Amino acid sequence: MAAPFVYLGMVSNGVLYGLGHVASVTVSVFAGNLTRCILICTIVPTWGIFGAVWALVADHVVTALLNIACLGFAYSVTVIVTLSDRSPHVAVTTPMPGLVALKSQL
Repeated sequence: MAAPFVYLGMVSNGVLYGLGHVASVTVSVFAGNLTRCILICTIVPTWGIFGAVWALVADHVVTALLNIACLGFAYSVTVIVTLSDRSPHVAVTTPMPGLVALKSQL
């Protein structure tokens, strides 16, 4: 049950590390681990090993979702179009220079 979130979390961790967003990964992993610790303290006494499994699943879900949210922020692009007498001018603002080069070739 946690496998898709483990894969999403690992891939998004790698992409965020590659983009230089190390702090984002650290915060998301910390939030996931904090979620796991809280759930272990609260549901393991009543649910036993199943509570530990659900705490692990919740950890990976929180980490993956936060990483994907950080990726959405990293890929945000603002396009400004200015019309003049001669031709339209397009200015692209993005945190990733490679994306600007890709957009200018389209």
